[in-house]
Amino acid sequence: LAERAGNDTECQEAQSLMDAATTELDRQKAVKEQVQSIVTCLEQKDPDGALVHCQQALDLETEPGTNERTALEALKGLCESWIAGNASLSAWQGEDGKANFEKSVELAEAAACTPSSAGYYKDREALVALSEEALQALKSRVSDAEAEIERQAAYTGLIESGTAHLNEHKAIQSLDEFTQAHGLAERAGNDTECQEAQSLM
Repeated sequence: LAERAGNDTECQEAQSLMDAATTELDRQKAVKEQVQSIVTCLEQKDPDGALVHCQQALDLETEPGTNERTALEALKGLCESWIAGNASLSAWQGEDGKANFEKSVELAEAAACTPSSAGYYKDREALVALSEEALQALKSRVSDAEAEIERQAAYTGLIESGTAHLNEHKAIQSLDEFTQAHGLAERAGNDTECQEAQSLM
């Protein structure tokens, strides 16, 4: 309109606003690209890499209180809990690992339920929902933690039973139980438990 009317002032005003809108659109697209990178990392069970992309997305989405920032903060918390869960499992702390992974699942649901702000660029309907692959990767870590809890309970039960049998001078039974406990510890790569079981054998 301004161009057809030959109104240079209006043309410049409209152009500057178009430039600002384009810059904002590019920023929103960049946020969504980071979100896709987060999801890809989580599909590969790489919460450390995902956390880097979370921070980069938050650096782009700086306005406090927006739906997008709220969802990204949930994703960041998801990654941090996943990393903490991994650390717990590496230390054979199944209960702590499970609690952290379950917190990550809750944060994934919170992020997915956060709607996009009106007019915000979106290449998909959900704002930051994890892909099915990423969600399954996360849930598999819950299963890993549950397996470690069961393994630890079995190990503890064998050590206690073996010790009781040893105190009753039932050497064959106790040796069998300590050997089973050692096998559980060895398969898990738990050197501390291996040494404990070996010393009892």
